[in-house]
Amino acid sequence: MAVFANHAHLMPKDFRPDAGVDDLLRLMEACGIDRAMCFAPFASQAQAAGIGDPNLWLAEQIEGREQLLGFACLNPAAPGAPEALPRMLDLGFRGVKLHPAHDAFDVLDPRALDFYAAAADLGLVLDFHTGVHHSPLRDWEMLKFDDLAWRVPGLHMILEHVGGVPFFNTALAIIANHWDENDPRVYAGCTTLFNPAVKLWYLGEKQVERLAHLAGNHTLIYGLDFPYNTREVVCRELDIYRSLDLGPGGQEALLGGNLSRLLGEPWG
Repeated sequence: MAVFANHAHLMPKDFRPDAGVDDLLRLMEACGIDRAMCFAPFASQAQAAGIGDPNLWLAEQIEGREQLLGFACLNPAAPGAPEALPRMLDLGFRGVKLHPAHDAFDVLDPRALDFYAAAADLGLVLDFHTGVHHSPLRDWEMLKFDDLAWRVPGLHMILEHVGGVPFFNTALAIIANHWDENDPRVYAGCTTLFNPAVKLWYLGEKQVERLAHLAGNHTLIYGLDFPYNTREVVCRELDIYRSLDLGPGGQEALLGGNLSRLLGEPWG
């Protein structure tokens, strides 16, 4: 079964020596992953490594590598963020990774809402971190994502980690609340759900099966969380996903079909 994985963080060697393109490609080969969606470094990571523009850096790193695609990384509440989006398209990116906890913005900040509307107009997918991350919970409480989906009806977004253990049921409700079998607008980012070392995100097999049956397997997108998950963790997670009862066609949908449909990419 082919695998198109989301959620690979690439970083400069000076910041994290095991998070480069070659490291990712070795992991992909070892775990049988055909393609991967890569995220640009956060601005603070780029600054620490002295690389300047992290989005340009990512575009240069993956240029000419057909098995790697890119998402920009931006703070939607920062000055000029909406105006930066057309350039992300010019760089070949298909969406934007957003981290409310890391970049300290409120999901419903009026400046961020302008950014989301601009992203929707350009057809860019927004990939949000969710789950406890040592930051004020009020900035990204889960119900704000439901509000966002109603306020910007043309937007497609992925809720990574599906809210984690504390907010899983709310994330499930949001995804189901925007059900559309042909064109889901809110997806479940199935990332680091089976790593027992990350206790607040460990959902386990039964919860993921429940997610598939209640929210639909057409909303599931598998994520690596490279380089935070090791090769051993990734290969074990893939084995677990292939063993689950996710409904008809569920494994194929989770492991690449949904992401390829969302991005308009050929797959199979």
